[in-house]
Amino acid sequence: MEKKKKIRNRWFVIGLIVILIFVGPWFLLQHMLKNEISKAIEKGLIRGHILEAGKIETDLLSASVSAMSLSIYPDPAWESGQETGIRIDTCSVDTLSIRGINAFRYLLFKELSIQGILLGKTFISLSVSDVQERDDFSGHHGKSQISKIIFKSLNVSDLGINVHEMETGRKMMSVNSLKLTTGKLKIGVKSGKDMKISYPDIERLDIDTLQAVLSDGFYKAEIGQIRNTGGQDFNLREIKLLPQYKKYSFSKRLGYQTDRIKLLLDELNIRGFDYKKLEDKIIRCEAIEGNAVFADFFRDKNMPRKPGHRPPMPQQMITGIPYRVCIDSISMKRNEVHYIEHVPGAPEAGFVFFDDLNLLVLNVNNDPAYFKKANTLRVFATGSVMGESLAKLKISFPASKSPDTIFFSGSLKNMNLNSFNTMLERNKQVRINKGYLDELSFDAMGNNDFASGKMSFLYHDLNITVLKQEAEIAEERKFLSFLMNTFLRSNNPAGKKSPLIAEMGFERDKEKSFINYMWKTVLSGIAETITPGKKKLERKKK
Repeated sequence: MEKKKKIRNRWFVIGLIVILIFVGPWFLLQHMLKNEISKAIEKGLIRGHILEAGKIETDLLSASVSAMSLSIYPDPAWESGQETGIRIDTCSVDTLSIRGINAFRYLLFKELSIQGILLGKTFISLSVSDVQERDDFSGHHGKSQISKIIFKSLNVSDLGINVHEMETGRKMMSVNSLKLTTGKLKIGVKSGKDMKISYPDIERLDIDTLQAVLSDGFYKAEIGQIRNTGGQDFNLREIKLLPQYKKYSFSKRLGYQTDRIKLLLDELNIRGFDYKKLEDKIIRCEAIEGNAVFADFFRDKNMPRKPGHRPPMPQQMITGIPYRVCIDSISMKRNEVHYIEHVPGAPEAGFVFFDDLNLLVLNVNNDPAYFKKANTLRVFATGSVMGESLAKLKISFPASKSPDTIFFSGSLKNMNLNSFNTMLERNKQVRINKGYLDELSFDAMGNNDFASGKMSFLYHDLNITVLKQEAEIAEERKFLSFLMNTFLRSNNPAGKKSPLIAEMGFERDKEKSFINYMWKTVLSGIAETITPGKKKLERKKK
């Protein structure tokens, strides 16, 4: 019995020695690793900043590290004038868990390979400076010791972000809440400030209230929600583009006239967006679909034009995008557009509006190989003009033609012409007393220099009054009104005669927009029709 007891004790001692030999070092290494991480934190992993952690836990068996109550803030001892271009004003992290750290790949290939990262509730506030040459943001100088970083998975549970301009303190961007789950993420590091990111598979993306300041503070963009609805499909809600200055102050602050734009969009769906191609500078998307857009344009023409401003044609604008773009279709339904314009000498601004507007754009592409296939960018629009008549417009930009060739056609039916008095009285000092548009249709072709075509403008009982502006009162010029009504055609067709077909023609003012170019071409046809004595008219065969 005594012998058996001695054998049991001997095996117990042997087992204890084995445990101490094989398991003890793990605990020792774990304690050493924990101390090394603590020392690295104390030295500062991010140059110019202090990082503190409330608690650090390590587990060598699962090759994981967890940190609780992390905080990052600027180091007050850091010398001014050594900014990296980015400063973390404050950062708080409830939990950071890194698991599956592959030490062998780091030792052999200098690759930081991690099975997964879990980032708990986090808030970070950054200041960004417009520094031309930014130093390495890490706590080390010179070439990075890591050649590649690989995350098998990334899970961000709730991230809030604020970004400010370092010099002025002005807020540039903010995200109220970001939730993200991704698949494999690769970051290739060439040096401390040069890296390439391979976009991962997005398993979940939820963003609440994204705000950004655009155009040097003249606009603020807001998106209420962004959701990944599966694969390459995304849903955006409550989209806003808001001017930060009132209508007349906007251009005065700029120093020249421009369109002040306010946009409100209920919902935008993006389908088939291959976001992984962004790393190759390619924007590939199957469809963009929007609903209920409200757009308000205002232009103060009392301000001078922008010196040297020459707006490009639509094709030139697309080909000038630094990314290769391929979007199969863009559709916007149930939209409303207001255009307001104040011309010199007018007591107030004139306006026109379009509602129930539907827009379809096909084949948006700037790939040179695409143009060789003779594809055509097409725009189709239908909508109500001034709440009365249905208007239709078609624009084509054939890739097989010269790069600035356009074809455009349209129609308008059954409308009281005095509906346009909201624009004519204030901007042209003309009032339409009566007159009815039976049908207007046109077909034109143009390029960057000149547009021409034909128009059929059928109307009856046109009668106008010419106005003069005295202070803020529009008074009639009776004699001039009499002459104009005697001179102008009040009907087309007149009596039993065949309708007149007008020749349109307009030389583009290259300092004005493409929309202005089309409108002035159409206006030339209207002027040809209502003004007698023109030679570019022909009778429409019955």
